[in-house]
Amino acid sequence: MRYLVDHLKRQGITKHATPPIFGQHHSRPAEALVDLEGGATLAPTKFGVWLEPDSPVTRAQSLCARRWIDCSSFVIGRRGSSQGFYSAHRPDLYVAQRAPYSVSKVHCAIEIKKDYVVIRDLNSRIGTVVNGRRFGGMINGVTEVRLGTGVHSLTLGRRKHGIRFQLTVGC
Repeated sequence: MRYLVDHLKRQGITKHATPPIFGQHHSRPAEALVDLEGGATLAPTKFGVWLEPDSPVTRAQSLCARRWIDCSSFVIGRRGSSQGFYSAHRPDLYVAQRAPYSVSKVHCAIEIKKDYVVIRDLNSRIGTVVNGRRFGGMINGVTEVRLGTGVHSLTLGRRKHGIRFQLTVGC
Protein backbone atom coordinates (compact mmCIF):
# COMPACT_ATOMS: atom_id res chain seq x y z
CA MET A 1 0.00 0.00 0.00
CA ARG A 2 1.08 3.55 -0.66
CA TYR A 3 0.05 6.38 1.61
CA LEU A 4 0.19 10.11 1.06
CA VAL A 5 0.51 12.57 3.92
CA ASP A 6 -1.40 15.78 3.35
CA HIS A 7 1.42 18.19 4.03
CA LEU A 8 4.39 18.88 1.83
CA LYS A 9 7.89 17.55 2.23
CA ARG A 10 9.20 21.07 2.86
CA GLN A 11 7.18 21.07 6.09
CA GLY A 12 9.23 18.12 7.31
CA ILE A 13 6.72 15.38 6.58
CA THR A 14 7.38 12.62 4.09
CA LYS A 15 5.39 9.83 2.48
CA HIS A 16 4.92 6.74 4.63
CA ALA A 17 5.01 3.19 3.29
CA THR A 18 2.92 2.00 6.23
CA PRO A 19 0.53 3.90 8.45
CA PRO A 20 2.02 5.33 11.64
CA ILE A 21 1.03 3.82 14.95
CA PHE A 22 -1.09 6.31 16.84
CA GLY A 23 0.51 7.33 20.09
CA GLN A 24 3.99 7.52 18.57
CA HIS A 25 5.59 10.94 18.38
CA HIS A 26 5.28 12.56 14.93
CA SER A 27 6.10 16.02 13.65
CA ARG A 28 2.35 16.80 13.57
CA PRO A 29 -0.21 14.96 15.72
CA ALA A 30 -3.08 12.94 14.23
CA GLU A 31 -1.89 12.97 10.61
CA ALA A 32 -4.59 11.72 8.27
CA LEU A 33 -3.33 9.30 5.65
CA VAL A 34 -4.99 8.47 2.38
CA ASP A 35 -4.55 5.06 0.72
CA LEU A 36 -3.90 5.97 -2.92
CA GLU A 37 -4.72 2.49 -4.19
CA GLY A 38 -7.78 1.40 -2.23
CA GLY A 39 -9.34 4.68 -1.13
CA ALA A 40 -9.45 3.73 2.58
CA THR A 41 -8.43 6.37 5.08
CA LEU A 42 -7.42 6.56 8.68
CA ALA A 43 -9.94 8.69 10.53
CA PRO A 44 -8.81 12.20 11.53
CA THR A 45 -9.22 13.20 15.15
CA LYS A 46 -9.07 17.01 14.86
CA PHE A 47 -11.27 19.70 13.34
CA GLY A 48 -10.27 20.25 9.74
CA VAL A 49 -11.23 19.95 6.09
CA TRP A 50 -11.41 17.10 3.61
CA LEU A 51 -10.36 18.52 0.24
CA GLU A 52 -11.17 16.35 -2.76
CA PRO A 53 -11.32 16.87 -6.52
CA ASP A 54 -14.82 17.49 -7.86
CA SER A 55 -14.34 17.58 -11.63
CA PRO A 56 -12.69 15.43 -14.31
CA VAL A 57 -9.96 18.07 -14.72
CA THR A 58 -8.91 17.98 -11.06
CA ARG A 59 -9.40 14.20 -10.70
CA ALA A 60 -6.94 13.66 -13.57
CA GLN A 61 -4.18 15.53 -11.71
CA SER A 62 -2.04 13.32 -9.49
CA LEU A 63 -1.38 16.08 -6.93
CA CYS A 64 -5.11 16.68 -6.43
CA ALA A 65 -5.83 13.48 -4.50
CA ARG A 66 -8.29 13.54 -1.60
CA ARG A 67 -6.55 14.93 1.45
CA TRP A 68 -7.17 15.92 5.05
CA ILE A 69 -6.16 19.46 5.98
CA ASP A 70 -5.70 20.29 9.64
CA CYS A 71 -2.96 22.93 9.50
CA SER A 72 -3.77 26.58 10.14
CA SER A 73 -3.30 27.69 6.52
CA PHE A 74 -3.26 25.67 3.27
CA VAL A 75 -2.52 27.58 0.05
CA ILE A 76 -3.58 26.48 -3.45
CA GLY A 77 -1.95 27.86 -6.59
CA ARG A 78 -1.14 27.13 -10.22
CA ARG A 79 1.89 25.09 -11.15
CA GLY A 80 4.31 27.11 -13.22
CA SER A 81 7.60 28.86 -13.29
CA SER A 82 8.43 30.38 -9.94
CA GLN A 83 11.68 31.94 -11.13
CA GLY A 84 11.76 35.50 -9.90
CA PHE A 85 8.45 34.93 -8.08
CA TYR A 86 8.39 35.53 -4.35
CA SER A 87 5.38 35.44 -2.08
CA ALA A 88 4.62 35.21 1.62
CA HIS A 89 2.13 32.45 0.71
CA ARG A 90 3.88 29.56 -0.99
CA PRO A 91 1.37 26.99 -2.37
CA ASP A 92 0.87 23.71 -0.53
CA LEU A 93 -1.06 22.32 -3.50
CA TYR A 94 -0.29 23.05 -7.13
CA VAL A 95 -2.87 22.58 -9.89
CA ALA A 96 -1.91 22.30 -13.54
CA GLN A 97 -3.57 24.53 -16.10
CA ARG A 98 -2.82 25.49 -19.70
CA ALA A 99 -3.09 28.99 -21.13
CA PRO A 100 -5.26 31.00 -20.97
CA TYR A 101 -4.80 30.87 -17.21
CA SER A 102 -7.61 31.58 -14.78
CA VAL A 103 -5.86 30.19 -11.67
CA SER A 104 -3.18 32.42 -10.15
CA LYS A 105 0.22 31.12 -9.02
CA VAL A 106 -0.94 31.84 -5.48
CA HIS A 107 -4.72 31.72 -5.76
CA CYS A 108 -6.44 31.10 -2.42
CA ALA A 109 -5.89 29.88 1.12
CA ILE A 110 -7.95 27.58 3.31
CA GLU A 111 -7.54 28.82 6.87
CA ILE A 112 -8.76 26.65 9.72
CA LYS A 113 -9.95 28.43 12.86
CA LYS A 114 -11.26 26.87 16.06
CA ASP A 115 -14.75 25.91 14.81
CA TYR A 116 -15.02 27.28 11.27
CA VAL A 117 -13.02 27.60 8.07
CA VAL A 118 -12.16 30.70 6.05
CA ILE A 119 -11.50 30.63 2.30
CA ARG A 120 -9.32 33.64 1.49
CA ASP A 121 -8.74 34.83 -2.09
CA LEU A 122 -5.12 35.98 -2.36
CA ASN A 123 -5.74 38.77 -4.90
CA SER A 124 -6.28 36.42 -7.82
CA ARG A 125 -7.19 38.09 -11.11
CA ILE A 126 -10.30 36.00 -11.90
CA GLY A 127 -11.42 35.28 -8.33
CA THR A 128 -12.65 32.27 -6.38
CA VAL A 129 -16.13 30.72 -6.30
CA VAL A 130 -17.45 29.16 -3.09
CA ASN A 131 -20.92 27.60 -3.14
CA GLY A 132 -21.75 29.40 -6.40
CA ARG A 133 -20.70 32.90 -5.22
CA ARG A 134 -17.68 34.54 -6.86
CA PHE A 135 -15.49 36.77 -4.72
CA GLY A 136 -11.98 38.18 -4.68
CA GLY A 137 -10.18 41.39 -3.88
CA MET A 138 -9.98 42.35 -7.55
CA ILE A 139 -13.61 41.32 -8.22
CA ASN A 140 -15.79 42.88 -5.52
CA GLY A 141 -13.52 43.76 -2.61
CA VAL A 142 -14.59 40.71 -0.59
CA THR A 143 -11.42 38.76 0.20
CA GLU A 144 -12.72 35.93 2.36
CA VAL A 145 -15.72 33.70 2.96
CA ARG A 146 -16.45 31.96 6.25
CA LEU A 147 -17.66 28.34 6.11
CA GLY A 148 -19.30 26.35 8.87
CA THR A 149 -19.38 22.57 9.12
CA GLY A 150 -20.78 20.71 6.15
CA VAL A 151 -20.06 20.19 2.46
CA HIS A 152 -19.06 23.16 0.27
CA SER A 153 -17.90 23.62 -3.32
CA LEU A 154 -14.73 25.50 -4.29
CA THR A 155 -13.96 26.60 -7.87
CA LEU A 156 -10.71 28.31 -8.76
CA GLY A 157 -10.80 30.81 -11.62
CA ARG A 158 -13.37 30.45 -14.39
CA ARG A 159 -16.08 27.82 -13.97
CA LYS A 160 -15.64 26.57 -17.55
CA HIS A 161 -12.01 25.53 -16.86
CA GLY A 162 -13.24 22.99 -14.32
CA ILE A 163 -10.75 23.44 -11.44
CA ARG A 164 -13.26 22.37 -8.78
CA PHE A 165 -12.97 20.86 -5.32
CA GLN A 166 -15.39 19.69 -2.68
CA LEU A 167 -14.66 20.79 0.89
CA THR A 168 -16.10 18.84 3.80
CA VAL A 169 -15.64 20.88 6.97
CA GLY A 170 -15.76 19.18 10.35
CA CYS A 171 -14.10 16.41 12.34
